Amino acid sequence: MLSPSAILSAKVLIVDDQEANVRLLERMLAGAGYTSVVSTIDPFQVCELHRKNSYDLILLDLQMPGMDGFQVMEGLKAIEIDGYLPVLVITAQPEHKLRALKAGARDFVSAPFDVAEVLMRVHHMLEVRLLHLETKRLYAQLVAEHKEDEEYFRLLALHLREVLWVADGIQTKMRYVSPAYETVWGRTRQTLFDSPQSFLDAVDPKDKERVVDAVAKRQQTGRYEEEYRIRRPDGSVRWIWDRGYPVPDEQGLNKPVAQEHQGPVHLLISDVVMPVMGGRPLAERIAALRPGIKVLYVSGYAPDAVVRNGAVESQAAFLQKPFTPSTLIRKAREALDQ
Repeated sequence: MLSPSAILSAKVLIVDDQEANVRLLERMLAGAGYTSVVSTIDPFQVCELHRKNSYDLILLDLQMPGMDGFQVMEGLKAIEIDGYLPVLVITAQPEHKLRALKAGARDFVSAPFDVAEVLMRVHHMLEVRLLHLETKRLYAQLVAEHKEDEEYFRLLALHLREVLWVADGIQTKMRYVSPAYETVWGRTRQTLFDSPQSFLDAVDPKDKERVVDAVAKRQQTGRYEEEYRIRRPDGSVRWIWDRGYPVPDEQGLNKPVAQEHQGPVHLLISDVVMPVMGGRPLAERIAALRPGIKVLYVSGYAPDAVVRNGAVESQAAFLQKPFTPSTLIRKAREALDQ
């Protein structure tokens, strides 16, 4: 359980090109007791600041000159390799809200600000973010300290109030289900082992179509996050926050990427922004496996924008989308000759 002091001491970054808005949000958060709040009016600084400080929450204005909030979120995706952007967007445009959520923002607040709404959404997002990070920390600690002993994993899962299950990539076989599933769903774990998709049977009819669609998309992207209601056998209703992500191997790469090709590999061609891992961290990890490999980055964003974001190095070989086959061949040759 998170303490109030943990939430109030969480690291928050405010990003807005309007100084008056920044000062107003700072006063709101300071008045509520938040003690680690910083700000910037320069959107080009956001990615590098987040890379250095790993903020628990970024309050991000969408309409800024030079680089808007949507471009900032694209840059952040290269840093947050697990796909979770701790972003609460600020917008006065109703049509931007859905677009922002689709771009990866977790929530939004409307301008002009309502103090109660801002504080409620900030508190909720920080609570979810810190719980997520704590769960990841405990899991990583457990794996690092007791890698050979699955009994420790079982004991950790046994005492988690949250439900944890481990399945294969397309969820046709369930590897593990924590005891909390029986408490939360009111159904036996064996039902999930017998039929890995049976958890959907409990989803409220009002939410089921959306959840089924999200589960289907997960098989393509590897990521999944939904809030929905379930109906337990006793007729009671519970809200569920359900999140899934691919588990990397020891070197931080998913198996299809990590498996080594027997022959030489001279060039990596990678998109800059991808759902699970950005191009730069991917290149760094593959370079550890294959020293000397050359890299050509591709992106729909202009090279100066991705360099300012810190998504790629300034001297890196880069090709902007869209491109022709002949251009790709020429840039690949240049990258190999560097």
